[in-house]
Amino acid sequence: MRALVRPLTRVSAHVDAQWCSLVEALAAIIAHVRLLAVVDTFVHDQVVAFDEALAAMHAGIGLLASVLPVVDLQFVGARETLTANVAQVLLFVRTLVVRQVLVQHVLHQSFASSEDLGAHVALCL
Repeated sequence: MRALVRPLTRVSAHVDAQWCSLVEALAAIIAHVRLLAVVDTFVHDQVVAFDEALAAMHAGIGLLASVLPVVDLQFVGARETLTANVAQVLLFVRTLVVRQVLVQHVLHQSFASSEDLGAHVALCL
């Protein structure tokens, strides 16, 4: 009888240890997902603010262009090209900043709160 009980006890202890490891891993994953949700909300807010600034810049360029005397069609074309190029560059910079924040968060750093993340994003900008 003891010969049967000992292997079962060893198996039971091994299963218990594996179960505890699994529970700890799941807890870590849940904590990480919650933190990523904070990151996602913060990044979304930053993107919205950036889009608002971009819209204001476009309005400013439009206002400036309406005040400047239009000499010929070449100037109009150059103005439109400049506006489009500036918009593309700013969109590219925004994408890079968002990616940098997410990559640094996931691979290198753990932020204790959204305030810590906000401070880090402010440094990146």
